[in-house]
Amino acid sequence: MLEIAHRLHETIDVAVLTNNTTLVADHIDTLLPELCPLFGSRIYTSARLKAAKPDPSCYRLCLSELQATPQTVLFVDDLAANVAGAREAGLFAHHHTSVEAFRQALSAHGLLRDG
Repeated sequence: MLEIAHRLHETIDVAVLTNNTTLVADHIDTLLPELCPLFGSRIYTSARLKAAKPDPSCYRLCLSELQATPQTVLFVDDLAANVAGAREAGLFAHHHTSVEAFRQALSAHGLLRDG
C-alpha cells in the first residue's frame, strides 16, 4: 500500500481521514514515520473535525479543509459503512478489500497507470 501511496503522491494530492484523536496526527512522525513524507499536514482526525466517519458531515468538513469538491475525491476505506458515508457525502468511494482490487479501482478512476 505504501508503494501505491508513493506513486499516487507523485501526481495527485493524497490525504488521510481517521477516526482518531488529534494525538495521532500530532505524533504521526513518531507513530508512523513512513507516512510523513506522503501526507505531511494532510492527516485529518475526526476529533479535530468534531465529526466521525461514517457521518457524511465528517467528509464534508474534511473536503472543506482540503479545499476540494466531492466529485474530485476518491475515498478509500476498509469499512463498508465508511464507504457508504463518503458516497452519501457525494465522494467517489472504494471499499478496500485487497491491494489488487485497490489497484484496479485506481486504474478505473485514471489515477494509477502501470509502470
